Amino acid sequence: MLRQCFRIAGPLVLASVLATLGSISASSQSGADPSTATHKFSGGERACKDGFRQAGNECRPIETPANAYVTGTTYGKGWACRHGYRESAESCIAITVPDNAYLTGSSYGDGWKCGRGYEKALLRCVSVVVPEHGFLSDASRGRAWECNRGYRPEGASCVAIRIPANGYLADTRYGKGWTCDRGYREAGDACLKMVLPDNAHLSSNGTGWQCARGFARSGETCSAIQLPLNAFVDDGGNSWDCAPPFRRSSGSCVPR
Repeated sequence: MLRQCFRIAGPLVLASVLATLGSISASSQSGADPSTATHKFSGGERACKDGFRQAGNECRPIETPANAYVTGTTYGKGWACRHGYRESAESCIAITVPDNAYLTGSSYGDGWKCGRGYEKALLRCVSVVVPEHGFLSDASRGRAWECNRGYRPEGASCVAIRIPANGYLADTRYGKGWTCDRGYREAGDACLKMVLPDNAHLSSNGTGWQCARGFARSGETCSAIQLPLNAFVDDGGNSWDCAPPFRRSSGSCVPR
């Protein structure tokens, strides 16, 4: 009957059937269990399914401890502990989470963090003591509280920032907490009025001064710029340059 089918179907079908029979024969001789292996159609190589590892010509199941799962990787142990558990001596042990804490899902550290309003103290989470004029912060490090505007931390307290005359609160947590008004400069814990020389004006930030156009700074004064022949006051206003086709050379403008 089979010979009659081959005679009717032709040589192409016959070749296909023979190739299939050869593949089945090779599979039975490889030593790998077909139920636990899959073909990679690249050079006819065989790879183990997830949950199995190659051992010679066999695919052997990966032994996982309780509360673990198969990772599906070809390196390492092939398993990892479930959320809420940590690896310890080939086992997965439950992470002990103290009151007012939550699991982080991280494989590093304690595996838990204290909730907002609590801070770590050894293996516990204790309430954060917020001082007067302070509030809870969401910082992941350092103090769990900050001081209200106008106050600064000092030990475990929030103390009022002393602002000198002609000063105002700064929008920063660093430094003294205050800045001098425009036209004043910091001197210790005070703000002193800036004395401007003739032909000068306050700089754009108000903390210094600069000479007017046509004048150059000389120490604490502004001196008129002496223009050599064929020169002009530059765009900055406090120096000079030579008009083309002249170039600057030792305080003069000389031909190029």
